[in-house]
Amino acid sequence: MSPPMATSLLRTETSSPSNSSIGPYRKIAVIITAYSSFATMNTILVRKEKINDRVNSFNIITH
Repeated sequence: MSPPMATSLLRTETSSPSNSSIGPYRKIAVIITAYSSFATMNTILVRKEKINDRVNSFNIITH
């Protein structure tokens, strides 16, 4: 989930009056899920870069 999507979710949560009691908790949950998915995306990208570095160094050794 991208950060802009998370903020739009927060806006829809705060605008609905029926969820006023659950609102803060749901906001926190949305923030946590958005942050965790963003963090996993970052780790996946970092791992890809590391794998690419290994592949590149291996290619340099073999050729």
